[in-house]
Amino acid sequence: MYRILLVFVTVVSRSFGDLSLDPTAIGSLGESHSFESLSFEGTIDDLNLDLSDSSSDFYLDLSNGISTDKSVMKLSLISSIVTVDNTPFKDLYPEADRVYHTSSPTDSFLPDQWQYYNSKGVANQLLGIDGEVGFPALLTARDIDASKWPESLFLGVGWDFSIEDIEVSLMPGLDVTFAVNYTNIVDAVGTIVTPAGTFDVLRLKRVGEEIVSYKDPALASSIGDVRSQIVEYFWYGREGILPLQIREEVALIAAGGLPSMEQTLVTILNDVDRTNTAVRNYSWAKVKLSDFNQLD
Repeated sequence: MYRILLVFVTVVSRSFGDLSLDPTAIGSLGESHSFESLSFEGTIDDLNLDLSDSSSDFYLDLSNGISTDKSVMKLSLISSIVTVDNTPFKDLYPEADRVYHTSSPTDSFLPDQWQYYNSKGVANQLLGIDGEVGFPALLTARDIDASKWPESLFLGVGWDFSIEDIEVSLMPGLDVTFAVNYTNIVDAVGTIVTPAGTFDVLRLKRVGEEIVSYKDPALASSIGDVRSQIVEYFWYGREGILPLQIREEVALIAAGGLPSMEQTLVTILNDVDRTNTAVRNYSWAKVKLSDFNQLD
């Protein structure tokens, strides 16, 4: 396995309050964040958003949510920062002091997820997800381990990342090898408005390529390598708030005759609940979510 992380800083004028944020922040105990996630076949251009503004004072108004002419799949999520007590995998994480719980109890295809964190160090450290102790290999391959990023994000900071020959199990019986190259840059700072409110944010732009090779000989022969071009945007706010995320993937399959595939995923923050109740545990966190709907 070969990995490179090279940090660089672009000289810019940081006029928007010199906003600097911890990329590992997840919020405070007792908070819950409500999101709407949309996925569709298409690219970021189909969202009809102007994301060309790379500046120190941009403004993006999504107070009415996200819309597109494409047919989308819609999912509502509620994520809560809870104590470790009474969570199902607590015995695997004796160092954990908080859990980021995302729940969809009415939808069998998306089971509850439990992310265990230790927040006592300089950065919030993800100890594992559910019963998988350690940082997940797929997230490592995609450079999503924010504890390995620069300690602070601010306008102009960036880094290059590459990794080769990391083996990942996408699901039982489906093992692949990843090769990845990403360029990351905080290219804008300003204000974003979502249904959850108005937030001062930094925008992290990630552009990269992922090459997936199947370990199974039959799949390797029939499909070949899958080469994906990735464009991602993350809008980071204070205190672990993430008002908006967008990921575009255009995948080209090596096997002849198969068309490229375009997929875009958007997650927007709809509400932040900072009500500090006396008990935050597994029973409280099982919040009913809306069904996964096909919208025209």
